[in-house]
Amino acid sequence: MAIQASGIISGLDVANLVKASMAYERQPLERAQKQLSATDSKISSLGQVKSAIASLQEAAKGLSDSSKLYSFKGSLSNADFASVTTSDQAVAGTYKINVTKLASSHKLATTGDIDTSAGGSLKIEINGKESAINIAANASLADIAKSINSSDAAVSATVVNGQNGQQLVLTSNESGTANTIKLTSSNISGLNFDPAQPTANSSMSQIAAAQNAEVSIDDITLASTSSNTITDAVTGVTLTLKSTGESQLTVSNDSADFEAKVKTFVDAYNKVRSTVAGLSGYDPKGKNTGIFNGDSALRGVTDQLRGLLSTVPADASGAFPALANLGIESSATGVLSINSTKLKSAMETDFASVVKTVSAYGSAYNALTTQMNGTDGLISSKLDGLNSTKSRLNDSIGALEKRVVIMQARYEKQFVNLETMLASMTGTSNSLTSQLSSLANLR
Repeated sequence: MAIQASGIISGLDVANLVKASMAYERQPLERAQKQLSATDSKISSLGQVKSAIASLQEAAKGLSDSSKLYSFKGSLSNADFASVTTSDQAVAGTYKINVTKLASSHKLATTGDIDTSAGGSLKIEINGKESAINIAANASLADIAKSINSSDAAVSATVVNGQNGQQLVLTSNESGTANTIKLTSSNISGLNFDPAQPTANSSMSQIAAAQNAEVSIDDITLASTSSNTITDAVTGVTLTLKSTGESQLTVSNDSADFEAKVKTFVDAYNKVRSTVAGLSGYDPKGKNTGIFNGDSALRGVTDQLRGLLSTVPADASGAFPALANLGIESSATGVLSINSTKLKSAMETDFASVVKTVSAYGSAYNALTTQMNGTDGLISSKLDGLNSTKSRLNDSIGALEKRVVIMQARYEKQFVNLETMLASMTGTSNSLTSQLSSLANLR
């Protein structure tokens, strides 16, 4: 609001007098605004702590399910022989794999002229399913191939330009003897093939017979399979065969994958610790003292996390009861680290016991961190208190801002009234002076 009193009559510096008065009146408002800013900073900082705890909870949850910790890898002595993948159902061991035949698809090709002058139809039978295809009059081999490929027949068709001219080639989509192709044409010569009599039709020849894979594992012959992907021969292992021959399959614990999961937990733990330390630390010079220095809630976070390290969970293994026994160690400042040599040695000695202990600690930290961030947990309760303080300060600031406006208007009005009164008094004084002067002149 503009100051209306000029101070011309009184000679006072009205603008600065009002400004000084308002500086005093604004002090409660400015204190409340500073408190609100500090509260907002605490809420934001506590959000960082909550986020770090949530990441630790997720990492701990990943360790709590022991079945997810049994990670395996498979390798073959001859990498060109097959590819191998494993699941968490695999069992460590070595196996001798011998493949005498690979599964292959049935393949046919025309060897003579195909007469489509009158048009007709073609029936394709494969693995018990029949598909009927119409052949237009005077259709070319390319037209026939297009009609087959756009049908629901489980075969693919293409035209090969050989030295003896064009040939229509049909290949079953799936390998194995069950997927042998049978062709029966109507009014089309040269498009017939009976797998029971493969040489009966001189216009259609068998390029490759359908074949099942023949495999043995540790000299145990597997049931004949139509696919080169073997999924049920060794528990938790999938083999994709590439060539015939013999190779040794080794299934072993994937220590690198297990250690990576543990490292994710360790990193998340250290992130919580460093976040809390930065927010609650003390600097004698005051420059870097944390916003939560001396706060019991944040001190409780680190105390509880650290306390679990020295507490042996009920489900931990007797062979390795504590994380420290596995090389997961805490420094004097509370920083966790992994002694990879010690951890790998423990896994090689008794992987099941290692998994049991890590899973037990994962469950314990999952429960603790879930509770911390829960509705009634330590962090949520602290946030509720800060948000309540923020709401109260916002209400107070709103009231104080209104009071400041009222007080400024009051001071300005008072100075205007003062100027008006002084102007009136000056006029009266001037009038009296004039009258007295007139009286003096009458003598």
